[in-house]
Amino acid sequence: MVDDKEKKDEDIVKEVINGDKEAFGFLIYRFEKKLFRYINRFIYDNHEAEDLLQGVFIKAYTNLNGFNFNFRFSPWVYRIAHNEIVNYIKKQQKNKLVFGIDWDVIVPINTGKSAGEEIDVDKLDKWLKDHIEKIPDKYKEVLVLYYFEDMSYKEIADIIKIPIATVGVRIKRAKELVRKNYNKYINNKNKNDI
Repeated sequence: MVDDKEKKDEDIVKEVINGDKEAFGFLIYRFEKKLFRYINRFIYDNHEAEDLLQGVFIKAYTNLNGFNFNFRFSPWVYRIAHNEIVNYIKKQQKNKLVFGIDWDVIVPINTGKSAGEEIDVDKLDKWLKDHIEKIPDKYKEVLVLYYFEDMSYKEIADIIKIPIATVGVRIKRAKELVRKNYNKYINNKNKNDI
C-alpha cells in the first residue's frame, strides 16, 4: 500500500465518508503500529492487544460519520483506543501495565558510583518496570502518552478528557512517585553493597 504522506488524516476521513471505503486502509496503515504499541504497553498479551486493535479500527470506521473535523483524527482514534483499554482492564480485573521506558527521562541515573563502577542496568530496568506497574493508572497512562506516543498535553487532555493543567500535574506526580521509590531502592542497594 502506497501512502500519500502529503494527505492529512482528516482528508482521508472525508474520502471514506464520501464513499471511498478503501481509503480507510490508509488510516489503518498510518496508525496500526502506533496504536498497537500503545495498547501493548497496557495489555501485555500480544494476541489480546491485536484483538483490541481490531476493535479500535472497527469502532473508528463505524463512527467516522460522527468525527468532528474541527479536531485532529489522531487524538480521536487514540481516545477510542483508550476506551478499549479501560474496558478491557475493567473486564479482566487486571491493572498490570508492562512497557519499556526511557528511564533517563523519568529518573536521572545517579547511583553515587564513580564512572568506573558498573551498574547492573538490567536489574535496575527490571525494578523500574516492576515499580511503574504499581503506580496508579491515571499516572501510568499520561507517562505512556507523553513519553512514548509523543502526544502533546492538549492531545492527552482530549484523549483522557481532563484539563490540560491536570495532564501536567499527573506527569509531574508520576515522575515524583517513580523517583521517590527509585531513590529508596538505590539507598538500600548502596547500604547492602557496603
